[in-house]
Amino acid sequence: MSGLYVLLWVIPAALFVLVHAAFAKLAALLFGRARLAWRHAFAYAGLLLLVSMLVGAGMAWLAPHVPEIVASALGLALCVLLGGGFFRGRVTDARGVAFGWSRALLLTLVAFVLAVLTGLALMLLFVPLASVP
Repeated sequence: MSGLYVLLWVIPAALFVLVHAAFAKLAALLFGRARLAWRHAFAYAGLLLLVSMLVGAGMAWLAPHVPEIVASALGLALCVLLGGGFFRGRVTDARGVAFGWSRALLLTLVAFVLAVLTGLALMLLFVPLASVP
C-alpha cells in the first residue's frame, strides 16, 4: 500500500517538472533561435519544484501575518528571480552570446505567462464540461 502513496506523490511532481521544462523550452523558442538545452530546462524545473514547495510551506507559515496575494506575489517574484539567475549563463542567442540577467528574467516571465494562459484555457475548456449532466 505504501508504494501507491509514493506513486501518488511522484506522478504530479514528474508532471510538474515535465510541463515547466517544456514551457521553458517553448519560451526560448519564442525568443527566436535561443538555445536552451533540455538538461538545463529540466534542472530549472526541478529547482522550481523545490522552491515552489518551500514557498508553499512559507505561505502556510506567513498566512496569519501577510495577505495571501502578497505572499503569492513574493513567491512568483522569487521563482522569476530564480529563473533569471539560472538561465542567465545557460541560454544563448543565435550568435552564442549568453542571455544575461534581463533577458533571462524575461524568458522566465514568458514561460510563466505561457503556463498561466494554458491553465486558463484548460479551465475554460473543462468548466462547461463539468456542468453537463
